[in-house]
Amino acid sequence: MQDKEEFKNAPRTGRLFSETEVQVVRKGTIAVPIEPYTNDKGIEITEEDRYFSILLFTKRNSAGEVDYQKYELAMSVGKLYINEKTGENSPDIDGPITIDNKKWKFCGWKKTASNNKEFTKVTLYEKEEPESTGVIEQNDEAPMPVNDEDIPF
Repeated sequence: MQDKEEFKNAPRTGRLFSETEVQVVRKGTIAVPIEPYTNDKGIEITEEDRYFSILLFTKRNSAGEVDYQKYELAMSVGKLYINEKTGENSPDIDGPITIDNKKWKFCGWKKTASNNKEFTKVTLYEKEEPESTGVIEQNDEAPMPVNDEDIPF
């Protein structure tokens, strides 16, 4: 019998599926060391507050009893925004992210697999650094989904 080939994502692409067995048990910021730089006030910055979550995964058997649990530390790499579709190919969700000090644009599209399981197809696009205008843009107006049915991706 021949082994099945393991599925591999194409470079900078992936698939994210719904997860019902994970809960966020703690979240907050941790000051992490960064590549030092001098800010506009002449102060050397060597740490940066980053947002983290502790996730608890609980695997249950068919009787609903806990088989095992594991904790995982997850770091936020960027804020995502739900989009109003402007065209068939426009992403349902996107946002700027930073992974290992490299800036990317994250884009996700709601899809349905052949087994009718919904997932989000994702792609990372290299992000070019625009010239700084000295103005910090912030958008905290993105609506937060209330439940899974409200998640459009």
